[in-house]
Amino acid sequence: MKKVLALSLVLLALMSAFCFNVSAEELPGPENKVSVYLNGFEVIFDVPARLIGDRTMVPIRRIAEVLDCEVKWSGDTSKIIITRNTDKFELTIGKNELYKNDRLHYVMDTCPIIIEEAGESRTLVPLRALSEAFGCTVDWDSENRRALVRFISEDTIVGAGDHNITRDLFDYFATNITLNYQGTPEISENDDEVKLLEDHVLNSLYQLCAVKKMASSFGISIYDPVITESIDNALNEYKNYYGENFETILKQSHMTENVFKEMLYTTFFENTISEISEAKAMTASADVKTYELYKYDEFIRAAHILVESEDVANVLHEKAKIANEEEFFALAKEYSIDTGLISNPEGYYFLPGEMVVEFENAAFDLRENETSGIVKTDYGYHIIRRLPKNYDYILKNISDFFSKYLNYRYLSSIEDYARSLAATAEKYESYNKIDFFREYVLPAQKMLSETLKNNLESETAIEEKDYSKVM
Repeated sequence: MKKVLALSLVLLALMSAFCFNVSAEELPGPENKVSVYLNGFEVIFDVPARLIGDRTMVPIRRIAEVLDCEVKWSGDTSKIIITRNTDKFELTIGKNELYKNDRLHYVMDTCPIIIEEAGESRTLVPLRALSEAFGCTVDWDSENRRALVRFISEDTIVGAGDHNITRDLFDYFATNITLNYQGTPEISENDDEVKLLEDHVLNSLYQLCAVKKMASSFGISIYDPVITESIDNALNEYKNYYGENFETILKQSHMTENVFKEMLYTTFFENTISEISEAKAMTASADVKTYELYKYDEFIRAAHILVESEDVANVLHEKAKIANEEEFFALAKEYSIDTGLISNPEGYYFLPGEMVVEFENAAFDLRENETSGIVKTDYGYHIIRRLPKNYDYILKNISDFFSKYLNYRYLSSIEDYARSLAATAEKYESYNKIDFFREYVLPAQKMLSETLKNNLESETAIEEKDYSKVM
């Protein structure tokens, strides 16, 4: 028994020494470095997170910063004091107790340590213990060596994948979408349109989260200090420019400062993704890009004959469906009222979303060299021919075509991500308490009614003024 006790005391002494201060040379090598993701974005540290004794250790100041905490260091007692809202947490170098509001909250199996790297000291703490103390969940992705931290803030009403949809963000989208929907003045409480409007708001928010997801896949993170500084600078520029009017402008736009900042991030994400995509595209040759478009199923070529009369369309259709390509273009040149044929003598090359819906659906339903029936749109009556793509023509116009292609691929990916998020979204109790009609539709109807009334009064005042001048 005495030998066991003596051995335990030796181990405790060694552990204490190891926990207290470690030089960079004593730490595990690069193969033990890990990534940490918070709500879907990688946290960028000045000192890498790493595995020590099968535990993910992270720099305390940075992880506390991204979790909206304040950190103080007590050199006399080797204590780390962390405050978050009204809670106070305490850890001590070389000890495995974590205190919350002066009471023991968590006994860690790894204690905080101080490391020396590049002549500077850094305090590392166990990620899981600290994160769980703050109410986060932590999962380990062994395949990619990533610690995945998920924090759901108190104002979160919907969880969309790794991202939070907060109440102020929902308010902003719900208010503006409802105000801009033409049918809002006529909606009553039990109309199906109330649910359709609510779904439209949620789908718009899922698309916003999808942009975040794509940004993360491109290696862009809101927890990169360089990006954070850039966004903060942009926010301060707006504040300085508008001065005291900034808060008024936010209120008129139905947004909080946090929502405004969210929009700044979203704009930054979209611009950066576009720049990265275009930069990658620049490295590919025109032939490579042309071949990619030539083989891409959703990039098609079609020609059509457009006429105003259905009777004329019926007569032309009999000729068009048996005509070869040259004869089809001859009929179009003679009878079609589409002036676009002048600038598109080969027909139209397009991706989904570029043409009117009826025309587009009919064209994509055709096989190559097949002719449609008569398709009616607001422009008239169409006879459409799906045509084989011309490699040389695509090559000649590759700059314009490929730019549209990149944009389409981006939007398609966002839609795919958004659908995936919608299918797995978790609506919390706070969301289920929202009365969409009373909280958004009714106020919008009142606001629209007042705006209409003010406009009518202004118009009447102008008419009376003008009339008095005539008299």
